[in-house]
Amino acid sequence: MGSSRWRSASRCSAIGRSATWFSATWWSATSGRAFSRLACLSFLTWALPAFGADFYVSPRGDDRNPGTIDQPWATLAGARDALRARRTAPTLDHQGSAGGARPPGALSSLAVPALTPLTAGSITVWIRGGDYPQAGPLELTSADSGASPDRPVVFSAQPGEIVRITGAARLDPSWFEPADAYTPGWERIDPAARGHVLVADLTAHQFTDWGVLRPRGFALRGPAPAELFCNGAPLTLARWPNAGEPFARTGAVVSATQFHYLGGRPSRWAHEPDAWLQGFWSQDWADFHVAVSTVDPASHLITLAAPPDQYGLAADRPYIAYNLLSELDQPGEYYLDRSNGLLYFWPPEPRADAGLEISILEKPLLATQGARCLTFRGLTLGYTRGPVATVSGGDHVHFEDCVFRGAGQFAVALDGTDNGLDRCEVADCGEEGVRIGGGDRATLTPGHNFVTNSTLRRTGASSWTYKPAIGFEGGCGNVAAHNLIEDLPHAAILFTGNNHLISANEIRRVCLLTGDSGAIYAGRNWGFRGNRIEFNYLHDIASTLGHADVNGVYLDDCMSGVTVFGNVFAAISGTAVFCGGGRDNVITNNLIVNCGTAHYDDDRGRKQITAKAGDPWNLLESLRADRVNYRSAPWRAAYPACAAIPDSAAQIDQGHWRNPEHTVFARNAGWGNRRWLKEEDDSHTGVFSVYAALADNRSDLPPLFDSAGPRPDRLTAPIPGFVPIPFAAVGPERRRALAVGAP
Repeated sequence: MGSSRWRSASRCSAIGRSATWFSATWWSATSGRAFSRLACLSFLTWALPAFGADFYVSPRGDDRNPGTIDQPWATLAGARDALRARRTAPTLDHQGSAGGARPPGALSSLAVPALTPLTAGSITVWIRGGDYPQAGPLELTSADSGASPDRPVVFSAQPGEIVRITGAARLDPSWFEPADAYTPGWERIDPAARGHVLVADLTAHQFTDWGVLRPRGFALRGPAPAELFCNGAPLTLARWPNAGEPFARTGAVVSATQFHYLGGRPSRWAHEPDAWLQGFWSQDWADFHVAVSTVDPASHLITLAAPPDQYGLAADRPYIAYNLLSELDQPGEYYLDRSNGLLYFWPPEPRADAGLEISILEKPLLATQGARCLTFRGLTLGYTRGPVATVSGGDHVHFEDCVFRGAGQFAVALDGTDNGLDRCEVADCGEEGVRIGGGDRATLTPGHNFVTNSTLRRTGASSWTYKPAIGFEGGCGNVAAHNLIEDLPHAAILFTGNNHLISANEIRRVCLLTGDSGAIYAGRNWGFRGNRIEFNYLHDIASTLGHADVNGVYLDDCMSGVTVFGNVFAAISGTAVFCGGGRDNVITNNLIVNCGTAHYDDDRGRKQITAKAGDPWNLLESLRADRVNYRSAPWRAAYPACAAIPDSAAQIDQGHWRNPEHTVFARNAGWGNRRWLKEEDDSHTGVFSVYAALADNRSDLPPLFDSAGPRPDRLTAPIPGFVPIPFAAVGPERRRALAVGAP
């Protein structure tokens, strides 16, 4: 592929050079600059072959250039604008005139053919290696679309070169000097850190915008403040306890905004001007950031600026403190004095080798709106305070072999149709990795948006809960397949909506900072049907908070109509497939190995489902959301079991509509689990007894694979009708030959 690209590049480069010569020659024979520019554009557009055109961008270019390999553009915005201008260039007739009249001085013997549209073939903008910092979003609209899915506009890194498109600004290491007794805040620097901490006056170098520290976590979303990166890796805003150490714990709670702290460490924060805390203040599945108002060493009392959002404050809850100069006590930590613009920093490596960047951009780095047939290939994008890329509407906007890193919020949001990521890497996001929307629930029209063959790790870095690697945010018919997802504080995949496919993903080391959660999670809806979770490998899932209640697939709070087929669950501390009283779930053909429990279900719907308007437990009301008429076409044909639910709260209150009827747990097998089945039948109205099938399961197989060795091509169980699981095919294509557990 590389050689063909180079042949194409050379061919089109020659065309570009010919066009430049032609323009100069015509310039000498004409009397107007405008006509010269028109002639250059016209000839180059006519000369491009129907199979495509190549253009170039380089940090050493100039946006006034024609975009050839010898005279490249300088910016992506310049490339966009130049291509737009070419699309709207007037067409010359065969006499060389625009509109029919030959300009004075034109070469009478030269005939110029009519223009072939620029979109006749695919267009590739080759981006030379280097950094491309963006002061604002690169916005692409329908005006920038490719001709068709097989003739897209491609923005590609030059083969073998590293292209970084960032929302950050470079900091010169020479700006930093060792902090000393004359440095503001010296008395707050830990004595053990003195001699290691450097300081730079950023205001002296025209940096004045630091962003805003704000409440974040759980259901809250928002841009990050300015963050510091060293050689592409995110650094740590000075905190206590340090990463990897046990959390601090709250003492006795005095009021909604006050608690006693334990031990003496927080006493050193009394003079910190802008201290913040992040913790699980009431629930293990809901973290919140809160600002500190005061710290009183005499009474060991911390007063918060406002109560933690939603769930309040309780004793003996885990938290950390951050944005504290007094806690800058190890390499890789930093602190920003926002009042004076002073950046304090303990380098993780020698200062001369530290490539430092500070995030600036809060808006998306790249935003497409209604654009079609665009491909972004081989690019590194990120280091922002906000999102990296948003795709709104349009179709066939693809990211291939791209790296998304250092997003203050999420890496990518997908909407529209047939938009997605393939063979990409997503890492170090403050919130989600990829948000997927698209498709229509009411009509069951699929969006076909996707994340495939990609690696996603360390999302939810700043907001620990409900900020997954991949989140299906409603819609219909989208895909997450053949991905590796690892090292997350909470869930790997959250989903709402219908007919999504979650297939052949390897998920490991997730739910690390939580309890009562699942690697793949959805909850509280009777209508999110048609979703398939199949042929995934979920393994080594346990919470570092010491809880056993983190699970593999978690269908919470009466989530219904989900298929869980052909998955391998291994070394999960909680339950492999946890159901919370939902209807019509089908759990078959799975292998469950060395887990706490293979399968759990309960009857919580008997006491939780309500008819109260606006209550999230009003499942009949939520079933009618998004213009859904669940008892009419196309829903009746797609989900007959759903259509059978009465459209009457009074009827639902009778009989067993609130029980997990018609669920199937069959043809599952495993070994080494502490418990195979568990039910909670508190109302004595039936859990497993109302299942459609609970049969043909085997809990006592001999081990079929060694988790430390290569994966077998297929796994099968001695159960009639068991479909072999294509185990070696799980995960990204480029990883399939690697041993399980390889980095």
